[in-house]
Amino acid sequence: MPTWLIGPVLGLLGRLAPSIARWAEIGDDPRLVVRLEHPVDKARGPNLEWLHLTVVNEGLRRASRTRTAREVHATVTIRGRPGRYRLLWSNVGAFGQSLPRVDIARNIGQDLPIALRAAHMPGLQPLILGTLAEAGVCYLTEANFLTQHSAEVPLPPGIHELEVSLQYGDGEVPKPACFRLTIPPPEVPLRLSLTEIDCGEPTQLAGLGRAVGLANVAGP
Repeated sequence: MPTWLIGPVLGLLGRLAPSIARWAEIGDDPRLVVRLEHPVDKARGPNLEWLHLTVVNEGLRRASRTRTAREVHATVTIRGRPGRYRLLWSNVGAFGQSLPRVDIARNIGQDLPIALRAAHMPGLQPLILGTLAEAGVCYLTEANFLTQHSAEVPLPPGIHELEVSLQYGDGEVPKPACFRLTIPPPEVPLRLSLTEIDCGEPTQLAGLGRAVGLANVAGP
């Protein structure tokens, strides 16, 4: 081979390497499912609630082998509000830090932090995960909350409908998953709760009066 071709050929092989590795991996396509796994509240303190979703690569039922879902990343939208927020994976990096992308092998679950609230303490403004937040207020724990220590997305008491979307590999997009987050008023002795809903179900957004309907809800 002429020496002047070596550089371009090596560059082409480098660009093709990820696709070649993916084709060479044996198994059926990944099947990612977003679900609630107990305990949903994974906070490590008595005065804190931190709800998580779990994403599992279930694969196909009769598949003998399922490929790992590569570079999985997640976003969430809040029905009735503009914007899409990036979510981070919990405790997957070195020293337990959160990461924006992760590989998920079959039957392995990875956690997505979704909403956090400190106990109602009048007059106090606690430091939560390095972020100065207001006690009794629920926050969406999106990327800026966890990495920039910026509490940008407070969620008022009431019912909020969240739509979680995943993407992995070369742009594969599984069906989104939807959840109803119920936030009681700070002074009410009820905890945050999260329940899965059908994304095609008509919205049931409501205010404070609906915040106490907690039947059939996955909680801590």
